[in-house]
Amino acid sequence: MVAEKLTGWTQQEAVGRPVADIFRLIDESHQLVVDPVSEILGRETDLAIGNQYALRSKAGSELVVDVSGAPIIDSRDDD
Repeated sequence: MVAEKLTGWTQQEAVGRPVADIFRLIDESHQLVVDPVSEILGRETDLAIGNQYALRSKAGSELVVDVSGAPIIDSRDDD
């Protein structure tokens, strides 16, 4: 799996752990993002364009990644 290669965590090791333990993102000020999901969703920029973070693996190596996303809208137009 790609996520296993990027993070250094196997799927079995990751199950049940908080997202922040597995996807350790480092922001532009070189600080660890405590809550990566809220950080990304809280951005006021267009998430479809992408934002750059460093992803720190289990072993401590860092890789620059682009993070993007889009809201999922249900049939009632709710997020």
